[in-house]
Amino acid sequence: MKILHYIDCFHPIRLPKEYFELLAREGGEETEIHLLMPKPDEEVKVEGVQVHYLSYFTWMRWRNKRRFIKVMNEVNPDIINIHSCWSQVMSGIVDWNEKYYKRPLILSTHKQLMPWHNPNKIKRYIQTQLYQQKILRKADVILTDSRQETNIQANPHIFCIPNALLTKDFSGKEMQSEYTNLCISLSNSNPYLFMTEKERRKEASLLKEAVMQKRGDSQQANEDEMDESYERIILHAQYEGTLKMLLPFLPNGAKEYADNTPHYIYNTKKNVDSLFSLKALSKKSDLVSFGKEEAATENELLIAKYLLNVKYEIVHNTVSQRHLIELYKALKTIDYDEDTLNALLMRLGTYQDTARMMQLLKDYYNLEEGFMPMEPIDDKITKKIKDKLLLWQIQA
Repeated sequence: MKILHYIDCFHPIRLPKEYFELLAREGGEETEIHLLMPKPDEEVKVEGVQVHYLSYFTWMRWRNKRRFIKVMNEVNPDIINIHSCWSQVMSGIVDWNEKYYKRPLILSTHKQLMPWHNPNKIKRYIQTQLYQQKILRKADVILTDSRQETNIQANPHIFCIPNALLTKDFSGKEMQSEYTNLCISLSNSNPYLFMTEKERRKEASLLKEAVMQKRGDSQQANEDEMDESYERIILHAQYEGTLKMLLPFLPNGAKEYADNTPHYIYNTKKNVDSLFSLKALSKKSDLVSFGKEEAATENELLIAKYLLNVKYEIVHNTVSQRHLIELYKALKTIDYDEDTLNALLMRLGTYQDTARMMQLLKDYYNLEEGFMPMEPIDDKITKKIKDKLLLWQIQA
């Protein structure tokens, strides 16, 4: 497991260097520790830790963004742990991670949320409104070392691990053990990161069989025993809202494993419950009026709703695999008039977007052209959508 820590600087009160060295020393051989920080006046050396530097000038956001992306591509960490609460650089890291990498994020407060930490009330208020409250909400876990900070209203996922340097009743090994368990729990909540290419292909194959309702190479799956690959597939399917349709194609005991295995789903905007949110159908009045003008039946209107919903979820980064599969099933099972639907989509201004969705369904689930209302489009925008879906852990 690779963990990337971000620290503004080693401070004798907020975060002594001994604390970080203790985490690194007790981590064991299975944990690879990396440290990211603004370049200090003197080079930082921590035994067993690879140190990476951002710009010395922390206000150069564009330069820090470029260096952060370079470090992320080289290290490819499983978890990011930020040891800061009021830094603008920290704010940038959280935003860049959410946009480009989606790695689980731990925010270690080190008592920086206590009222006496920043006595300048005006500065504290400005920082809170600009970015600090947003960071608290976006963090997947808030990690504190004091029970005094466990009443944070902005985020319910709060864990308290005492600082071994400040108490005699808690050793360094105990602190590291609880920290490692937290990291493992957080990592297990994102099984996609640990799935091999073979496991991802197996999940894609099972999903296509479930969509087609035809057993293929996995028809003997019910006779197989549960293993780690199936466990990761089950957790990821649960995360994508597709577990229910996959269950008949999974080994015996899959449902019991899914129901009884505790896993912490990290902070995400994925929508796996509502297929037709009110926001997604903000064009509802246009849909009704244009539908009447084009003499659209309930079937054409229903297909248009699915298309509008998927488009909304993709644009707002809330798409899950369930949305694509529901659209696929609707196109396969609902009898509609293509000319009427195309005219309706033209009036709604979503004709080209729909053609790009058809390309996605063709590449992801082998949708035949006979079930498509128009010719698919495979252009630069389609590629960008695929890259976005891959970032959101949806792949062909």
